[in-house]
Amino acid sequence: MSLLRFCFLFVIPCLCLPSAFASPHQDLVVKVLIEKTKSPADLVSLNGRLQWKTEEAAYWTGLASPAKIWWDKETERIRVTGSGGSDRTLLIRGGDAANDAWTLNGKRLRGVIQVSRTGQQLAFVLRAPLEIYTEGVVLAEMGGRAEFEALKAQAVAARTFVLHRFQRPRHSLYDVQSSTMDQVFDGFSTHSLVADAVRATKGQYLYFKDAPKGKTTPPPFKAFFHSRCGGQTSSAKDVWLNPEGNQPAAATCEYCQKNHYRWRTTVPLEEMVSLLKVPMGPLQIEAPKTAAGGRVLELTVRGKNGAVPIRAEELRQLLGFTRLQSSQFTWELVNSDFLFTGHGAGHGVGLCQWGARGMARAGKTYEEILSHYYTGARIYLPEVKVSSLSTVSRP
Repeated sequence: MSLLRFCFLFVIPCLCLPSAFASPHQDLVVKVLIEKTKSPADLVSLNGRLQWKTEEAAYWTGLASPAKIWWDKETERIRVTGSGGSDRTLLIRGGDAANDAWTLNGKRLRGVIQVSRTGQQLAFVLRAPLEIYTEGVVLAEMGGRAEFEALKAQAVAARTFVLHRFQRPRHSLYDVQSSTMDQVFDGFSTHSLVADAVRATKGQYLYFKDAPKGKTTPPPFKAFFHSRCGGQTSSAKDVWLNPEGNQPAAATCEYCQKNHYRWRTTVPLEEMVSLLKVPMGPLQIEAPKTAAGGRVLELTVRGKNGAVPIRAEELRQLLGFTRLQSSQFTWELVNSDFLFTGHGAGHGVGLCQWGARGMARAGKTYEEILSHYYTGARIYLPEVKVSSLSTVSRP
């Protein structure tokens, strides 16, 4: 009986077999600012072991837990309990294993943290692998109970944002902050569904422009996202005067329209006068610039000595993002207070998280969700390996 031998090519799907995955960013380590403080910081290892070394040192030194770190003004050195410290950068980790857990001022972390002086403060910066960092962002920004396709869309958006920020770091010491100034990161995820969503989209990010000459991968853009758009997203060019990166146009969001989220807040007249540095007296607020859906883009505060223009997002930052929850609001002067009434939450640019969840519940895929909120963007898919195998046909 003769056997017919033949060769064939096959592609290993990267979403099923992560070992076949090849990403230009797979070894990227993101530097995340956890906090800046003038006060001594407390570190506690959950397994009883801490280690430290200077940036230049080859070996780690054991450190008793709990430990305290502070800036010693007299010696101008970063000091660690029971050690001489350093006048430059210190590295600290939980123990011999990279995944050993420990806490910094009560916040649970894993991995290596760098401690550096910046001005009169110490900056605590976590060094996190890209995919592990993405898990932490997805859990903090969307939560572990969201629909799987929505979590996947959030993972791609978060990865796109940090890859763009990695090219334009927030500071010489770190790439991103762990707050809403960039993306919220509260530590590492232990939620299996979030981990699965990140793993299913491993290495994927969004882009508009093809790879420039001499480059092998296209450039990511600053993929903004927010909680609830209130029925209509806006373009970054409308919301901010100097948006970073190429951004999509506004999009309607019928799924968020069904999520009726209303809020009210009161701002005393004296506070508005102080924040905007205008003379005390009768004030009027006008909105000369609005976007589709009623989002306020710019306000003008008029007093007896003239007018003060201010972008709506700047006013939100001054008053607090959790107080003036979105720029979709109206206002009225009640006695000596401005009463703001609004709907939605967040700046309204890019991915609407509650809208994404609604699309996922309606059966939409993460690709369809991303295409809706980032109109014209494409998903960069990591290369997959192509193998040639010999096999034997049946007789």
